[in-house]
Amino acid sequence: MHAEPSHQPAPPPPLTCLACGYALTGLAHEDRCPECGLAIEVSRRGDALAHADPAWLERLHRGLRLLGIGCIVAAAFVVVQIASIPLAIVFPGLPDFSSFIWSVLLAVGVVATQVFAFLGWRGIAAPEPRAANRLVPDWERMVLFGTIIAGLVGVVVAVLIGDLILASHTQAAELLTRIGGLILIAATGVHVLVAMRPFARLARRLGKPKHQKSFRRAMVYGLVGFPIVALSSLTGSPLSRMVMGAGGGLMTVVALPVALVDLFAHLTVFLVPFTYPYAVWLLWGQVRDLRRSMADQPAAPPGR
Repeated sequence: MHAEPSHQPAPPPPLTCLACGYALTGLAHEDRCPECGLAIEVSRRGDALAHADPAWLERLHRGLRLLGIGCIVAAAFVVVQIASIPLAIVFPGLPDFSSFIWSVLLAVGVVATQVFAFLGWRGIAAPEPRAANRLVPDWERMVLFGTIIAGLVGVVVAVLIGDLILASHTQAAELLTRIGGLILIAATGVHVLVAMRPFARLARRLGKPKHQKSFRRAMVYGLVGFPIVALSSLTGSPLSRMVMGAGGGLMTVVALPVALVDLFAHLTVFLVPFTYPYAVWLLWGQVRDLRRSMADQPAAPPGR
């Protein structure tokens, strides 16, 4: 007779500190990590948002909501800009987007979007009490706020200096407008890519690994696509034409896959920015539902 294999559950993995990875086996629940001083209670319960500090969770919720409002403002001005093209054909009396009035309106929209982004990330990046690690580390916080400030500088250079102060100097105004636009686009691209990192962490802590992978994938695609598109834009020629310009039959054969890579890069740069508002509204809804479920739970009786 053969003994039936026992189906005993696998032992749980050893408890380690969330902050430094130190082995906490054998230490009391009320102790602290000998390596970094983090309370062992934090490592035992994990870093899921369901265990987060309610006041910090409220700040996180407000920050995501402000980011969402900023995305709506930005989308509204993009829609207005696109709609102005057919409207200018049907109604020739409408001001053109190259005019000073429309430039000021667009500048106001960009400034409003940057202000909402600044206030939103200020709430999201706030230190979390009793947490092992910050949701937004210091270097990411510096990049996010730095790109917001750089975007404002781009608007000042393009509109205030280019369209207003140097309006009579056509060539200088056009040059500054392009420089300001490039600063704004570059700052926005870096901002979107870096924002995917805390978005991915937030998705993991919400128990959404699928969204976590999507945000990380968007960041990788952007890191590959943005430099290729920037190279094509600076040279004024697609990469495939640059390769063919080098001459030789081999270059002609190589030009086709290079053209496909160039096309993929342009599609990526076009689609990746849409991940930002999608992530904001998705995570805002998840955090909102979590706060509501926590508020509906009965309070623990005193003494327990």
